[in-house]
Amino acid sequence: MCSRSSEFLEDAERVKVDGTGYPPVSMSPDELTRATQLLQEGVSVVKYSKNGKYKTKQLFLDKARTKFVYTPSNKPVSATTIYLKDVVELRDVGRGMRVPDTVVFSKFENRLNSAQLCLALIYSVAPGAYRSLNLRFQDRAMKTAFENVVSFLVQRQGGQRYTDREKLRIYELWMDADNDGDNKLSLKEVTNMLGKLNVNLKPDNIKEMFNSADDDGSGSLEYDEFIKFYRRLKERPEVKPLFQGITGMAGDAPDGADEPRMTAEDLLRSRDAQMTQEEAPEVVKTFARDPARGLNQEEFTRYLYSAKNSWWNPQDKDNMNHPLPMYYINSSHNTYLTGHQLHGLSSADMYKVVLEKGCRCVELDCWDGLDGEPIIYHGYTATTKIKFAEVCETIAKYAFTTSPYPVILSLEVHTCVEQQARMAEIMIDKFGDNLLMRDHNLKFTPNDLKFKILVKGKMHKAHHVKRTGEDSEDEKDEGLEVTHNKKEEHAGGKHHKAVAIELSNTISVRATKVTDWGANSSTHEIQSFDEQHCMHLCETEAAHFAEMNTKMLSRVYPGGMRVDSSNYSPFEPWLVGCQAVALNFQRMDDAMRLYHAKFDSNGGCGYILKPHHLTNAGLFRDYMQTRETFKLVVQIIAAYQLPKRVGGTMRPYVTVQIDGTKDDRCDQQKSVQAKCDWSRGCKWDRPQSFIFHIRHRDLAVLTLGVVDHDSGLRIAEASVPVHLLRKGYRVAPLKDLDRTDLEESYLLCNIKLNKK
Repeated sequence: MCSRSSEFLEDAERVKVDGTGYPPVSMSPDELTRATQLLQEGVSVVKYSKNGKYKTKQLFLDKARTKFVYTPSNKPVSATTIYLKDVVELRDVGRGMRVPDTVVFSKFENRLNSAQLCLALIYSVAPGAYRSLNLRFQDRAMKTAFENVVSFLVQRQGGQRYTDREKLRIYELWMDADNDGDNKLSLKEVTNMLGKLNVNLKPDNIKEMFNSADDDGSGSLEYDEFIKFYRRLKERPEVKPLFQGITGMAGDAPDGADEPRMTAEDLLRSRDAQMTQEEAPEVVKTFARDPARGLNQEEFTRYLYSAKNSWWNPQDKDNMNHPLPMYYINSSHNTYLTGHQLHGLSSADMYKVVLEKGCRCVELDCWDGLDGEPIIYHGYTATTKIKFAEVCETIAKYAFTTSPYPVILSLEVHTCVEQQARMAEIMIDKFGDNLLMRDHNLKFTPNDLKFKILVKGKMHKAHHVKRTGEDSEDEKDEGLEVTHNKKEEHAGGKHHKAVAIELSNTISVRATKVTDWGANSSTHEIQSFDEQHCMHLCETEAAHFAEMNTKMLSRVYPGGMRVDSSNYSPFEPWLVGCQAVALNFQRMDDAMRLYHAKFDSNGGCGYILKPHHLTNAGLFRDYMQTRETFKLVVQIIAAYQLPKRVGGTMRPYVTVQIDGTKDDRCDQQKSVQAKCDWSRGCKWDRPQSFIFHIRHRDLAVLTLGVVDHDSGLRIAEASVPVHLLRKGYRVAPLKDLDRTDLEESYLLCNIKLNKK
């Protein structure tokens, strides 16, 4: 197989994105609705390939408005499908926006009328790699319709200015609610829309709000009237005292007086707003309709409940130029299993699942296949078997869909020399130039290893000379060597100690076992520890363990008793700098949710730079003796658009908890029950405050859970690493227990974090 990058660009050029973006949405809501329906029915276009050849195609927008598909084609459907989430730019050839390094559209360069019908849709196929869908439309009206629909749908999904996102959100609600397509909304249509939004108002309340917005008394809402209805729906009574506290203006404005305004100076002056010199003017510029006057209460509310005011610090990305041992690495144990460790199913699709969740280190448990083709399964158990080649094919396809940084294959090899050689042949074929071979000359940093697949295992003795401080190759280790134990021998298993030279050539992360705490080790070497051994070393040899982890890699995996795929706490291994702390992705328990929350940082790329005291040998002891304690105060003010409880109205309360090392773990605290008005959300008569004292701020994770009082079930939660918390009034975006985002569902908090 060719390299990954050339595979991406099979029949399209590698496009450089220049940030031009998308044209503004110029159509009215009813025009946009008609254009969307037309594209869903399918339109005729001329598609150009990079060499200038062209064919007529039918272009369809799917009913869910998430992707375009063109037909006919001899390619698989996956190759003729463009997902809107991947679209990064529209280039209008008629306005001189050239598609670089191609002769596409060249025949129209001097024919303005024809060029006005052409555009290129630029979309991502991998981080840093793009393709262009080059189209000519039958007329300018159809081209304009396509531009508007794409701009609307793409910007609805993306992180555009919140004022634009609000407009797009209103457009979307309007189109979804207008079932009969008459460009106005009846009371019934509005009521149905509110049900879809989880807004449970009494019919009398809905009617009162509807009539208030119906300025002409027609019994239906035109688009401008619907905007008025929507903004009243979004009013938040708990914001008024916050607004007054920041502006210093108590009470309502007298009749005829200008409404109070919040300036950038107000935001900078307020301890509760916690704005920087750069942030405050930008907030006013972005959310105020008249920035010169400042924010009114409605505009401040829109900012307060926007993604721009998330409790996550957006300035948390690393330059990725440090050696791999300086990073925590998102890692999976027994990746192929879908559930139980002894009798569950094995599936190649699990590699797709974990890679799309940001995992960068996956495990392959390799055994001899009866037909000479190596297989993967949990040896000496009733788990099902899958082909090694099928797993490699899946990894090749999904390795870099969410992150460009290296993927490590942790091989546990139980195969004979012949099938080891076959494994090497398969990996070279499936991964191509993306496979990092033993004799590479790249620096061992995430940046230098972009789009590379690294194989972890033991090397052939011809490729490595045993050195001082390295234990015998016969010792137990979760590397290429088979574990020698009585259970396996009694089961009649074959033990293959030899390493095939062909497989050794593919190893770029050498599995070893040291006795000198890595004094002579290098950044491309790794040692594996089971859960119990690791926890023992964390208790008895923390300083030595931490120093070792500044020089080489460590992989930790769950103990053998966790047959139900439960998980251990990753915080103790992280405290001493272990990098690849592998968990069972098969089970979304509390440890797994906290793990995902940790790896949401650094852009969710799967690599997180360790704290400074864990990247430099000798600093760990000083840190443990001199570390500072931080006081965290979390004040819960309100909840907005919580998910509905099946079978009735929910009566929620909020739990607040710190997870981390044993020094910081504490009993869960909970609020009193909130009062809910489902048109406005839930609030407390007075804010609920919770206080924590944290000793390892760089590791601790804060979790807010929303629990239904009647059922006792947790229905939503939000987690954030404490060191990435933004202070002041912030919103915590809520997820369900499978960590799926709950759209526009937030907890409003006031965060205070200071040295004790």
